Amino acid sequence: MDVKRIWLDSETRSRLDLKKVGVFNYTDACEPILITYAFDDEPVQVWQVGEPLPPTLLKTISDGTEVAAHNALFDYLALKDLLGLKLEQ
Repeated sequence: MDVKRIWLDSETRSRLDLKKVGVFNYTDACEPILITYAFDDEPVQVWQVGEPLPPTLLKTISDGTEVAAHNALFDYLALKDLLGLKLEQ
């Protein structure tokens, strides 16, 4: 699979109120419950908590494929440990 970009969005839950504690505190304590993603212009796929993480998603990310997200900082902070995301310098 020759993927140029992964489109990504996440839904999370936490006992903390995002508006009260801010993005950094919230994402330290939140739990990802849903990830929607698409490779280039392919159909959107969904991962839900309790399912194994899709190997193709993990492999494509580990290969250094560009990840695009509307709320990129939030999604990065919420998913970095789960998906092994790293910011480029």
